[in-house]
Order: sequence, then C-alpha cells, then structure tokens
Amino acid sequence: MADSLDYDAIQLFTERAAQSLLPFALTDANVLAVARICQQLDGIPLAIEIAAAQARALPVEAIAERLGERFAWLNKRAP
Repeated sequence: MADSLDYDAIQLFTERAAQSLLPFALTDANVLAVARICQQLDGIPLAIEIAAAQARALPVEAIAERLGERFAWLNKRAP
C-alpha cells in the first residue's frame, strides 16, 4: 500500500479526498478502489480531483463502480 503513493495520480486522489473528507486516508482496504479510479480516469488530474471530491458523499468503492459503468447506457437497447 505504501508503494501506491509513489504514483502521482494516487497521491493526488488521496490528497484531494482528504481535503474533501477530513478523515480520509489511503488504506489496504481502499487502495485497490483508488487505483482503479485513477486508472479509469487515465490519470487526468482534473478528473481525479473531481472524483476525489465525491469522496465526501460516496465511498471510494462506489465511485470506482460508477466510473466502471459510465458507458453502460451505450449498450442498452431502446425500448
């Protein structure tokens, strides 16, 4: 987990989430979700900052899941 902070995107997410949600910290329990968020956002700083701000309303696992479903509507057929 400590090695994860070597990645700029994960470090940025962690810092911004901590600003939005004071008790937020990168842990063994949430590091995979944070890494998944950063990967899904292609490491784009502004996108990561916006996602991190959502940590005040959603657990990081839920953010990662929602990002994973962002194109699901493309696969739905019209009624």
